[in-house]
Amino acid sequence: MLSKYCYIDEAFSFSLEKTITKLTILIPGGGCEYWKKTGGCSMCGFNNEVKKYNRGHKLPSLIYWVLFLLAIKKYSRIDKVSIYNGGSFINNREIPKNFRSNVYNYLSKEYNGIELLIESRCEYINDDFIKEIKKYQKKIKFTVAIGLESQDDYIRNKIIKKGLDKRVFEKKVNLLAKNNVKTYVYVLLKPPGISEKEAYNETIETIKYLINLNINEIELSCTFVQEGTFLADLYYNKEYKPPSLWTIYKILRKAKEKGWQLNLGKFTDTPPPISIPSSCPKCRLKLIKIFNVYRKKNILNKIDRCECIK
Repeated sequence: MLSKYCYIDEAFSFSLEKTITKLTILIPGGGCEYWKKTGGCSMCGFNNEVKKYNRGHKLPSLIYWVLFLLAIKKYSRIDKVSIYNGGSFINNREIPKNFRSNVYNYLSKEYNGIELLIESRCEYINDDFIKEIKKYQKKIKFTVAIGLESQDDYIRNKIIKKGLDKRVFEKKVNLLAKNNVKTYVYVLLKPPGISEKEAYNETIETIKYLINLNINEIELSCTFVQEGTFLADLYYNKEYKPPSLWTIYKILRKAKEKGWQLNLGKFTDTPPPISIPSSCPKCRLKLIKIFNVYRKKNILNKIDRCECIK
């Protein structure tokens, strides 16, 4: 049962400059409020999974608390906890406030110095959130993950349908920075409607934009296709395919050359994707192995150019 909603793995931490042990906990919150109001982002299928457990309604705080305790007490050594709820963790209509307080209290007492990563849309990042975590910051290193996806307004809001003004994003990043809260920002590689070359160029421009904002950590999120999404419709109509593994490798190589601290997201999630980034059979497994080493050790091994590269 536990393996369905929590897992542990090792990942490289740029802030600590070493490989750390990370616990990921998946909590079925009330469902992304933005998705309920607008239909959500074009590539996101997380709400379809959440609805299987709660039909899109927020559960009692006690249920979330039991799930959290079962997950965290399974492991003795943890450097970082990431809690995902398929939406915004700090939105009271998605996650109960008293559950969040219980989590903060527990981590501050049992895991002094631990990093806690949660996700949120920008509209919920405000002074109330800062007040909520203030007294725990001596014991917990808070990180808020935000999906900017693209610095380009058209791509972000018309194609991805993010509903995020860049000026609002910058304002919220500044608020977090002023209050010693780290930012972790997702950059989406190859949303629908753009070519592989355009996707590469836009990703590089977005990374540059975020570096100029002094974002603490950046993650390259490589688009995969989940069932029940707008992206899945395009995929079945042969109008979309995920990015090439070689494009991902090229971006990581560029990051290494420039000294950019770039995390690489995984190619799977919940619900399981129906299509992920790939390449030809001759080089696919070699590249996947290289990426796994990169995620864990921040080492990008070399690979010979494959004949599948155009």
